[in-house]
Amino acid sequence: MKLTEEQLTDSLNKSLNSIYVILADESILIEESLGKLYMKAKKEGFLQKETYIVNSQTDWNFLSSNLENLDFFGSKKILEVKLLGQGPGIKGANSLKSYSNNPDPNNLLVVIGEGLDRKSFSSAWVKALEKTGILISIMQLSSNSLRKWIKNKAKELNIEILDEACQLLTDKTEGNLMATLQE
Repeated sequence: MKLTEEQLTDSLNKSLNSIYVILADESILIEESLGKLYMKAKKEGFLQKETYIVNSQTDWNFLSSNLENLDFFGSKKILEVKLLGQGPGIKGANSLKSYSNNPDPNNLLVVIGEGLDRKSFSSAWVKALEKTGILISIMQLSSNSLRKWIKNKAKELNIEILDEACQLLTDKTEGNLMATLQE
């Protein structure tokens, strides 16, 4: 199921899925979604997290070995897979598709794609994960979206920001979210 960032909060209030795919160009936007997701996961008893940063040498057996190694105490864990600027490759795509057919209920698979090319967004592995899980595809912020993002951030920090100040911040930081946060 495909959701927007705003719909993610409502979805998490209802239930936690076993697979999430977050695709975006901005790491700050990814981190915001991950914060919400991991907070819900912690409430659901997911207290361990294993992170895999994917490269061309990655051994994808960690997805299948988790199905074989049942924890005696039934502990739940988060499997975080980071794809930085490149897709999972053929072996990884096949492993992800296979996992999506039989996800482990004691695992929360979170696939993070930062800076992937647009064709990756419609690849077979993304579609397979989306069919079983949740896809959050975060587009680059337009100037209107950036102003809304700035106002939401200010509200979170209990800061009242005037429209003129918001526009000035948008103009001066030129869409750089890290610079915007620092200002």
